[in-house]
Formats: sequence, C-alpha cells, structure tokens
Amino acid sequence: MIKTKYLYYNIIQGKYSRQWEDLDYHEANSMGTTKCRKELKDNYKAYLEAEPNTPFRIVFRREINAIKARQA
Repeated sequence: MIKTKYLYYNIIQGKYSRQWEDLDYHEANSMGTTKCRKELKDNYKAYLEAEPNTPFRIVFRREINAIKARQA
C-alpha cells in the first residue's frame, strides 16, 4: 500500500444555524472519486428527504496524513 501525504474525503454537509456541519464522509482518491459513489449519493438523498428545508452539499476535502507526516 502506498503511503501518501494527504487523505482525501467526500463529505456530506448540512447547514445548521448559519454554518456548515460535517454529517457523513467517504474516503476518496486525489481526483475526488470514491469506490462507494452510490452509497454517497444514497446517503445524500436520504438527508434531503429527512430534512427537506435544510440545505445540504457534498464537498471534497484533503487532510494531511498524520502517519506520513510523523515519518518525514
């Protein structure tokens, strides 16, 4: 397994009281694609149906891989 400097995620966020909050995340590659794309979209639709008056979005985020950073 190749250790990379960053970890990548697709995150479902909901806007509650003027700020976006992370609700669910799925691991992704550096291009933003994920193996469980169908699961991501199904979860997004479930949030939309459960709370129809709340805005939701899917964002792409990268974070520094703490294990790789300690080794450098």
